[in-house]
Amino acid sequence: MNCLLFFLSLSLGQWQDAKSLVWERKISGTYEATLVLKVNNPGFEGTNWIVVVPKLPDLPCQKVLSVELSPGKQTLSFEQNPLKRPFLQTNVMVGAEGLPKSVTKNQLETKLQAKVELHYRKLVPKRPGFVPKNPFPALKPEEQKPYLRSTTTVDHESEEFGRWLKGAKLGRQVGEDDWLVAQRFFLYVRKNIKLRDDTKTERKASVCANQKEGNLGAINALFVALCRSQGIPARSLVGRIARSSVYIPNRAGGGNLNHQWYLRAEWHHFQLGWIPVDLFLQVTTSTTDLQHLQWFARDPGDMIVFHEDFDFLIPSGPFGNKMFPGVDTMSIWSQGVGKLEGQTIQEDWKVKKIPR
Repeated sequence: MNCLLFFLSLSLGQWQDAKSLVWERKISGTYEATLVLKVNNPGFEGTNWIVVVPKLPDLPCQKVLSVELSPGKQTLSFEQNPLKRPFLQTNVMVGAEGLPKSVTKNQLETKLQAKVELHYRKLVPKRPGFVPKNPFPALKPEEQKPYLRSTTTVDHESEEFGRWLKGAKLGRQVGEDDWLVAQRFFLYVRKNIKLRDDTKTERKASVCANQKEGNLGAINALFVALCRSQGIPARSLVGRIARSSVYIPNRAGGGNLNHQWYLRAEWHHFQLGWIPVDLFLQVTTSTTDLQHLQWFARDPGDMIVFHEDFDFLIPSGPFGNKMFPGVDTMSIWSQGVGKLEGQTIQEDWKVKKIPR
């Protein structure tokens, strides 16, 4: 088994011809996922609640079978930026007929229910006579533009990032094609950037690059920024692992709930389409390039994606648009009077695999 992994990793690492590789794809499972948020504003009297969440997208790693946001009547709209990502929204009027008892002037229970089919993907050497069928063909040149732009989080056109990139000497080398450049960036981030388990760390690529550390969002932003800086389209995938929330104890005797938040990245090849990379899996135990490359051009098919790419522009009715680096939950606002002191939010993420 180890010899086989060595051969495949070595062959993919040295590969430079897209005609020699094909996608190996299979269904990893069908899942029912339920996300519940319970909000309590004891010092506030609201007249209505606004709930917004990205509409789960169809991607090479995911096929969405159904998605529903409740309570209230959900509407579908599109973000006001180049990607125009879809989102679901409900506007729940307090006191309206048919609402559950969990909706009052100062509390709301909202639920997102989704059924998805997840797909395992991996690039493998082509077998003689095999004709690949790719339901997600490569993007046309004009379709690649949104994945090359500089944003708040992926700020590869900023002076800070430019100075760091020049000093680190990571630019494209003579004779390097996109595959070799993306692979070199992948290995650099995995081996040189320290992962911090801190959700409050700034995700901006330039900050992560200069500090040589960051949380999972930051290191994904750095990889995407590196690719875009060299003209390679790239994006993040923001979501949650397809497992229910779990309680993780700590040494102090307490603990925290792990709600399975996760990110992966993808870069785009002009012939093969979107190629997945995982900048976290086994990063604390893998030491060699060969071990790290197990997670280059491979997706285990275990993540439910809420949206692609960073910097989602979420509308919030009378409050205007709000920019978030990533959205893996519902965004909730309430109109009314009072103060939000003492506000509490309870979250629950439950996932069930449906037998085939």
